[in-house]
Amino acid sequence: MAAPAVQVDCGLKPKEKIRPAEAVGNADKSAEPAPDARISSALGILPGGWQTFFEEIGEPRYRAVQAFESLHKHGLAHWNDALTMPESLRRLLSEKAPIKRMAPSNALTSDDGTVKLLFEPEDDAVIESVIIPTKYGPALCVSSQIGCPVGCLFCQTGQMGLLRSLTADEIVSQFYAAEKHLSSKIETVILMGMGEPMLNVPNVDTALNILTHKKGRALSAKRITVSTVGYPKRIASLAKLGWKYNLALSLHFTSIELRKKYIPVSVAHHLRDIFYSLEEYHARTKADITLEYILLDGINDTPHDARALAYLSRWGWDDRIGDPAFVSQFFKSGRYRSKPFSRESFKVNLIPFNPISPNAKTISRLAGDRLLCPAEEKMEEFFMQIRKYGARVTLRRPRGRDIGAACGMLGKAGKPERQRSAAKSAQT
Repeated sequence: MAAPAVQVDCGLKPKEKIRPAEAVGNADKSAEPAPDARISSALGILPGGWQTFFEEIGEPRYRAVQAFESLHKHGLAHWNDALTMPESLRRLLSEKAPIKRMAPSNALTSDDGTVKLLFEPEDDAVIESVIIPTKYGPALCVSSQIGCPVGCLFCQTGQMGLLRSLTADEIVSQFYAAEKHLSSKIETVILMGMGEPMLNVPNVDTALNILTHKKGRALSAKRITVSTVGYPKRIASLAKLGWKYNLALSLHFTSIELRKKYIPVSVAHHLRDIFYSLEEYHARTKADITLEYILLDGINDTPHDARALAYLSRWGWDDRIGDPAFVSQFFKSGRYRSKPFSRESFKVNLIPFNPISPNAKTISRLAGDRLLCPAEEKMEEFFMQIRKYGARVTLRRPRGRDIGAACGMLGKAGKPERQRSAAKSAQT
């Protein structure tokens, strides 16, 4: 179990380039919980913050890079081991900026090699992250919050509610704990774990700045993907402020009405605005954009959905997308063969629905439908139809279902009852 987190108040500033107010402006304030920008560990501080700290105590500026490299390049666990610093400074750092690297309280291994790490911070909750084996090396699915405020009816985490947002050091610590567990490097990070990253921008941004910093772990921004249900003003703001990370939109429905039904927060954000913000983000960053689409049997897996999804991935938003006659006629006419592939980075990722609750009736009652995964043949047909119309599409194979680690299942293992209770208390 990780040591209890304490708030560090010693003039250290976690940010280098984006402050919370600058990052999101006044966008989507109604949907955003109060940001938690506290620092509970030295792991959440960028070189700029270290520089301010050392200047204030009369130490030379080079100490900032020295401290940052010790933590993020050399894996320093205790300031006492920083032998390049004088003993008095090591004592001060141990008091003012303790190093708290979360260690997993449990690690569950799936039959397919997927590993779920469970962390227990000080507030009686569980953070989950997932190591996914791929042919390109391990990928890490990181959590940005404990629980999630979005409330998607097909997602276990969404049914937990939100307990709190994770601090930057807690996000970074998941990454280092996963590398330690594997005894090898991880080069691919996806923020698709528990929580909505766009509702924790200050801490997510700091964590990613730390992991990609050239003086530290130096991950490539091209190997990092941030998932979101879509907050258009926020996405556009991050593009202007220099984000280079790939984005994954949790689209899941081509029907606006169905999306509002199953993703309650989407009532506040029209798909038109979301797609326009994604186009602006891509134009400014050239980063990849992926449309994530969970397949629900008899709900969002119709031939029209396949055609509409192919259209959205290639030509972006059209107000006529909900009209089956328009979409069908467009593809029947063959016009899609001559129209330029102008949004080549909009990929489609089809995700089989994963069972999310020990009591399926609970979710079914909320949704008004019985949520099931389509048959294998039906998913393959859906996939082939999208590919037929020229879209880049993949059909994801479920990983870690047996340990509650597959897409939408986080929060099922560990201590879900305790987390749900804590989340309700936090919301009230």
